[in-house]
Amino acid sequence: MSIVKKRIIGLVLAAAMVIGSMPLGTVNVYADDILLLSEDEITEDLDVPEVLEEQADPGVFDEEDEVRVELDISDELIQEGNFPGSATDDEPKLYAEADNYVFGAGYRYKDAMNAVVSAANSWQGESSVKFNISAYGVKQNEMQNFLTVMINSHPEFFFLDGRVSYSYSLSDNTVTKGEFTVSPGYTRAHFDRLNEQVDRILAGVDPSWTDLQKVMYVHDYLILNINYDMTLTKHNMYQALVEGDC
Repeated sequence: MSIVKKRIIGLVLAAAMVIGSMPLGTVNVYADDILLLSEDEITEDLDVPEVLEEQADPGVFDEEDEVRVELDISDELIQEGNFPGSATDDEPKLYAEADNYVFGAGYRYKDAMNAVVSAANSWQGESSVKFNISAYGVKQNEMQNFLTVMINSHPEFFFLDGRVSYSYSLSDNTVTKGEFTVSPGYTRAHFDRLNEQVDRILAGVDPSWTDLQKVMYVHDYLILNINYDMTLTKHNMYQALVEGDC
C-alpha cells in the first residue's frame, strides 16, 4: 500500500477523532470550522521552549557546544483529543500538514520532516524514537511547531506520547538530533497490526472511484466499525481501527 494512501486515511481519521472526542450532542461540523493557517499565522507568537540545564546523564546529548531542550507537546496532539493552537474554545485551529498548503516549519523543512517520519517508521519497540536532522537546518525556535505538525499529520505514530528531547548547536541555533518518548505498553507488533488493518480497509477501495467516493468509503467505515468510547480515554488511531473504540 502506498504511503499517500496511508496518509489519506490517517488525516481523515485524525479529523474524525477530534470530532469524536467532543461531548455527544454538541458537534456541528461546517467547512468554515476548519481554519487553514497561513505561514505567518502559524509562526506568529511562537512559544520558544524553555532551555533546561544540562543533566548529569545527558545520553545522546553529549556535545559540549550543544544545548538540550525538553518539550511536552501532548496538549497539542489531535490523537490525544485536543485542538492544537486553539485561540479560544469556540475557534479551533486544526493542524494538518499537506503538500497543497504552507504550514510553517512543517512545509519549509520537508526533508527534515521525512527524516523524522523515517525514524518513526523504523521503530522496533524501543522506549524512544531517535532522529537526526542535523543536515536540514531546522532552527531551534521553530522546533515546537515542527514536531507538533509532524505528529498531528501522522496519526499512525500513535505510540509517540508527545514528550520529546532535542539538542541544538549554540553556534547557529540549528537542531541536530532528538528523541521521542514512546507510550508504555506499545510494541512493534502493535504498529504492524495497525498497518495491516489499514491495508485491509483500503483493499475495499475501488481505484476507479473519485476522491470524494474514496473519502466517503473511509468515512462510512469509521462510522460503522468504531464504537464511541464513553470513558473518553481512547483517542488514538490504534484504539480506533484495531480495538474498535475511540
